[in-house]
Amino acid sequence: MKIKSFLVCGLLAAGVSAASAQSAYDVLNFSHNDLALGTARYSAMAGAMGAFGGDASTLRDNPAGLGVYRSCDLNFTPNLYLDNDNSLGINVNNFGVVLNFGKRGNKSGYITSSLGIGYDRLRNFSRTTNEDVYVEGEPYDYTTYKEDGGIGEWNFSYGLNISNRLYLGLGFGVASLDYEGTTLYEEAKENGHYLDDRLDVSGTGWNFKIGAIVRATDFMRVGLAFHTPTYYNGVKEYQDVIQSADVIGDEYWDSYERGYDFQTPLKLQGSLGFVIGKHALLGIEYNYQDYKAMKVDGRYVGAGAFRDYDRVFDDEMEASHTIKVGAEVMVAKNVAVRAGFAHVTEPIRDLSEGDVELKEIPHSIALPKQTNYITVGAGYKGRVFYCDLAYVHKIKKEHYYGVSYWELDEDKMPIYNIPLSPSEVTGHNNNITFTFGWRF
Repeated sequence: MKIKSFLVCGLLAAGVSAASAQSAYDVLNFSHNDLALGTARYSAMAGAMGAFGGDASTLRDNPAGLGVYRSCDLNFTPNLYLDNDNSLGINVNNFGVVLNFGKRGNKSGYITSSLGIGYDRLRNFSRTTNEDVYVEGEPYDYTTYKEDGGIGEWNFSYGLNISNRLYLGLGFGVASLDYEGTTLYEEAKENGHYLDDRLDVSGTGWNFKIGAIVRATDFMRVGLAFHTPTYYNGVKEYQDVIQSADVIGDEYWDSYERGYDFQTPLKLQGSLGFVIGKHALLGIEYNYQDYKAMKVDGRYVGAGAFRDYDRVFDDEMEASHTIKVGAEVMVAKNVAVRAGFAHVTEPIRDLSEGDVELKEIPHSIALPKQTNYITVGAGYKGRVFYCDLAYVHKIKKEHYYGVSYWELDEDKMPIYNIPLSPSEVTGHNNNITFTFGWRF
């Protein structure tokens, strides 16, 4: 007779290696961003604005876009989002101030420059995943995986305009990470097992950005940008609670805290912008990030828990490619409509049941696969005041791995290396974004 049970971090010595593998996937989770979050104009064009500039959200992508400004700008962008479990939430996507100054009368050489300070929400973790397992038509267990928090970034950037043909920019970013993940597991049978596992992560990071925009012709612009890795200093806390009649007979509790530094991959960005008279814009953008380049430096007493990170990154992570396409069309005086599409390839290869890193995980994980964004919007631009509206629909495919199981023999001794097959999960997330701005 074999009885199914599940792993609790710290219950047995294997918990250390389990936490190591799990945290490697946590670093992946914290290293990629929602590319269509920003001002409503930026979001409505799926973020394909790297060759245009003149928008506060370009500070996060290509700081050379500051050189396009000819006036000061103040803007604010609230966001209403609908999670996959149909719960509503609100946050701030963007806040920006641009101060413009320089010799505006020049026609060659130095024309003008701008200093920009802006906040962008790079990631919204809020979502809930439910998995119910049935055996012979009867409920066997229930798992709920809930995430909350986000990643925000303050950017301090400077851009200048040379002869209305070359725009250069440099930026410094300060990122903040706040994450809470909770796994709730319960078996439906009488005296079944119960698990309440919480993971809290917080930290700050920094990065540099450098960019250029070349106005090759009045019709076409070319943008290039380079982002250094974001270097994070983070603290992670686990808390596991279990009640299991089969294993220990009463409640088991364990928690621990550890600190580590990690860095995200560097980012390369190339973009094209086409200006069709005074009536339309078309942006095309490509982003490259190699997730094999992620790094972790542990400051935990049991430093062996970090020894497998580089191997996990080398063996399982991949380069991710992003394509963005966005358009804007003037349909009336001062009124524009916009639409866009973006596709992001998976940053991690398909993992089989034989992959050792997935054999013993302390809590549920969702490994990202491909992501698509469909965006639309509209805007009004007056002499001083402007406002924009955007709708973003994100379709994200993931491989969801529930709580890791062991099989116990009749003497209740664990038989190791029994991995779970992933569930294919497709999440749908909706964002409605408003921007209110003043140029002076």
